[in-house]
Formats: sequence, C-alpha cells, structure tokens
Amino acid sequence: MTDSKPLTENIDEKPFHYKHARPYVAVDCVVFGIMPENDNNLLHVLLRRKTNVKKKKKEWVLPGRILQGGIDPGNEFDGAETLAQVIIRALTFSIELSRSESKRFESEEYTHQDTSRTITYSLIDPNSIIQIEGDETLTPEGSHEVHAGPMVEFTQLLAKFSPTRDWRQRTISVPYMLMTMPRERIPDYFEEDLKWFPVNDISQLPIGYDHCEIISQALQRLSEIARTQPIGRGMLNNKFTINDIAHLYETILDYPSLDRSNLKKLLLQRRLILPSTENPPQGGHLQGRQEYFEFDESVYSEYQKNKDFAFNPRPRQSQKK
Repeated sequence: MTDSKPLTENIDEKPFHYKHARPYVAVDCVVFGIMPENDNNLLHVLLRRKTNVKKKKKEWVLPGRILQGGIDPGNEFDGAETLAQVIIRALTFSIELSRSESKRFESEEYTHQDTSRTITYSLIDPNSIIQIEGDETLTPEGSHEVHAGPMVEFTQLLAKFSPTRDWRQRTISVPYMLMTMPRERIPDYFEEDLKWFPVNDISQLPIGYDHCEIISQALQRLSEIARTQPIGRGMLNNKFTINDIAHLYETILDYPSLDRSNLKKLLLQRRLILPSTENPPQGGHLQGRQEYFEFDESVYSEYQKNKDFAFNPRPRQSQKK
C-alpha cells in the first residue's frame, strides 16, 4: 500500500486552473459636469469615441478600462488593481503624435504632460484624493493616509451583467459616477475622440454597448442624491454665489427657476454653507460685487454620510403683469 501524497506536493509545478470561465470586469465612468463657459448651465457627460470593429464604425462610449491583475499560482496578488487605480487609468487619456505634431505641441501652453511623442491628459488632478463610496480612499501616492488635497468622490451604480452586452468577451461592467467641474479644457489633440456632450443630446449620438442605459441610470441616481444629500462639492468653485448653486439644482433636478432667497435661507439654516471670509479669485464668473459662500466641510460630510438632507426648495414666484 502506497503512502498518500500531500495535497501541496506539486502546487508550484501545476498552476491551478478554474473549471469555469471567468468574465472580464470593466469599470466604466459616468462623468457629469457643467461647463464654466456655458451660459445655459447645461449638464454634460464626458464620452470618448471608439471604433466598433464588428460594426465597422465609430461609436461614443463612456471612459472605461478592464480591471487588470489577478492572483498567481502561489496565491499572491500579481499586480492587481484597486477600484480607485483603475478609475484613474480610465480617466487618463493618451495619444501618439508624429514628429511634426510633437514640435507644434511644444510651442503651445498646456498643463498636461509631454513625454516624447506621447501626449497624456488626465481629467483628475494628480493631487486628488479618490473617494469610492463605501469602498476605499486612495491618495495620489496610493496610500490610505490622510492627505491634504481636493476630494474626488465616485458613486457606484448598478452593475451590468448581460451576456450579450459585449460581443468580444463576456464582460461585467461596474459603473461609477463622478460629478465635477472640468479643471481645464480638453486639449485640441483629443477633440475628435474625447468630448463633453449635453445629456439632452445623447439620444442623437451613436452610443456603444449599453452605455445609454448606464447614463440614464446615472441621471436617475444623480437626481436621488440631489434630493437626499448635499451637492456642489467638485462641481462649484470653492467660493460660490447662491445663484451658482441654484443653477446647479435647477440643472440636475430639471426644476423651474428656484426662489433664491428661500434657497439661501434653507442652506444657512442647515449650516451647510457659510459666508466666505475671503475674496473670491479674480477671473471667470466670480467677478462683481456679490455675496459669496463656501461649504462647511464637516456638516457637508455628515449630511452625505447620513443621507438625511431632504431638499424641497420653493420655485420662484412668477411676476404679475
């Protein structure tokens, strides 16, 4: 009778293989923003153009990436990405330029990086803290320590599981939503394949995959957030007027014109905003003699955590003729 062999004898020689197929996991980002130069305060969504090889045509899709890395045969993480890391990668765009284009680029003043002939543009400030709702916080260095930098907050949406959503490979999409005010315009080199579109125009575009459904879901979730949590951090300047935040609510909730006095009273009573103690920066739409406010960060975070910020402002009364 032979002795039984230990279960771990050949573990390094024969890597473990799963019997079941493992689908890809994609992280798609729904980025909403209100353009500072847009007089109509229309809500925009960021889309990138991608070639659909099967249909042989270009489509507009949400910025997204496949989650990279896994577990090696020795059960150690093999370069596995966190959610925050793959989101940063999804919102960083690169383009290869010819030599003549590279020279022309060097003569222009952009804040993004120029490495050899590759131009890189990132939607997220490199000093930002990435906050994933209910999951993790990532500092620019990848650590989880407290870091004094702008907060970029992402909200997870419902995952998409349809086996036919991607014809190339079974892919599960885990969408995340971000509300932001773009910190700089998209460089000209990206203008053909990366654009901000008013959400009302989405139905007229050739949208790839099931990203129309994801955008619709995100709009509904954004409306729910605006009614139960404070909004504005990341979408407004640090110093803002009541008119600025009123326009934000009117845009997101598709409200008629709000009563500014009632809105100001509501926000002050709940201690969400404070009169600004500093003069606003010069330039942009922060000019003129107006009253400026800023968020009380501790109160903002508390309302955000408890989700008990019931928002029910009054519409502005129509003028009698």
